[in-house]
Amino acid sequence: MTRETHTSHQSNDKGSSRSNSRGNGKGRDGHRGRGHGSEGRGKRSLPPLSAQEAARAGELGVSFLNDYFTHSELSVQANFEGAVQGELIFALEGDVRPLRRDAEGLSALTRLTQMALSSQRLSAPCVLDVQGSARARMELLETMAADVIDVVKHTQRRAVIEGLSSSERRKVHTMVSEDGALETESRGEGELRYMMLSPRT
Repeated sequence: MTRETHTSHQSNDKGSSRSNSRGNGKGRDGHRGRGHGSEGRGKRSLPPLSAQEAARAGELGVSFLNDYFTHSELSVQANFEGAVQGELIFALEGDVRPLRRDAEGLSALTRLTQMALSSQRLSAPCVLDVQGSARARMELLETMAADVIDVVKHTQRRAVIEGLSSSERRKVHTMVSEDGALETESRGEGELRYMMLSPRT
């Protein structure tokens, strides 16, 4: 019986917790089979925006976010940092303490920003980077994923990584694909979704 190593990647900025419960769904970001989870119900990845579309989306996103902060009486300023791996990065500066304390509110604002852009036919995942926290989390993810990849390669045992968003799972999958010795798979649903790394058979 193959043994598994379990790794949890958590962030205070996310404000979410993950359970050790396991689901049976295999999602599209796992690149194996059809998923039964919230990410894998026949959906296809959004095509990346062109450079011109990304710039336009950045302008609209900044306008939407700054209008929101003005009406909410928050001393926060949004700036467009660019598109990275298909995601639109918006840096939030100023008095971001209310945003840090309200992870669910920040997640909802991210979804609203994406909806505002989608209404203009500029559909793309958005990341609201609160004073560099998203960038720091991604650097931590890259280090952690590299360590897990090395462990799986040397032990030839599967490893489970929990607490990742869909974009973070895509990042890990890209790293694994570039390595070539392993394969990835996502299981579970919603907040219980997790990623499995296995030796390639």
